[in-house]
Amino acid sequence: MKKIIYWSFLFIVSLGLATGCKPRYPNLSRPEETAPPFYKLGWEEGCETGLAAYGTSIYKTFYHFKQSPQLTTNNVYYQAWNDAFAYCRHFALRWANQGSIDEVDNIYQDRPFLDNPGNFYGW
Repeated sequence: MKKIIYWSFLFIVSLGLATGCKPRYPNLSRPEETAPPFYKLGWEEGCETGLAAYGTSIYKTFYHFKQSPQLTTNNVYYQAWNDAFAYCRHFALRWANQGSIDEVDNIYQDRPFLDNPGNFYGW
């Protein structure tokens, strides 16, 4: 009986730990610690919305549309939200379409991707 209780408890704790974690893309930037609070909030909500809109189906189960309607009149919040939405949207699209961490990491380096869009037609 103790063994059944032990394994049941272990299973429930493991399940809670596994489902309590949101997936996160590697190298996804965050605002600096010294950024204004409205900027940080706008960035977090905009990035989450970008990941929800353009991420894989797994990410769509964890991320959802977030935008504070009362703060859309705040220029700092709204600009951060738009910037983060665009950044995370493109990041999620690139991640989902390539499937290669090496090519995604090129976003943070000063060299072009191997499949340069300007070379799409082989010009």
